[in-house]
Amino acid sequence: MRHINAFIWREDKQFRHIKPMPKQIPETELVAIKQVVSNFGEGAPIDDISGVLELPISRRTLQRRLANLVERGQLILEGSGRGSHYKTTPINLSGHAHGTAAVTANLEVYVPTSSEGEKIKEIVRLPIQERTPVGYNADFIAAYQPNQTFYLSK
Repeated sequence: MRHINAFIWREDKQFRHIKPMPKQIPETELVAIKQVVSNFGEGAPIDDISGVLELPISRRTLQRRLANLVERGQLILEGSGRGSHYKTTPINLSGHAHGTAAVTANLEVYVPTSSEGEKIKEIVRLPIQERTPVGYNADFIAAYQPNQTFYLSK
């Protein structure tokens, strides 16, 4: 087989189309777009974003990048059509800082859980080598009959 543009010439003298790989979006573009959107407090339409953005990208490409950020949950889209505005996702932090140290944080948004749930999340986040091994009673599991017996008590 030899490659000819986006087709393969097969030995049986037929052309077969090759689907191109999807283009990888540079993370620096997405970061720059998020930064511009965050500068607009109440959100901004795409025209305002493209007017401030220093990247040489077309309007349609910017729309795709914004849609990608909305899909990832990093931006919020309000409205539709010409009335649509993009906003950054709200993050509420509380705490006290002492001194002049710079602080960076990676935040994850979860449904509120109990203190026991928080302990479980901490355990699950540990590397698997640091977790305490847990055994089980094989006879107990082997005795289970679906829809007849139960793992948990009533």
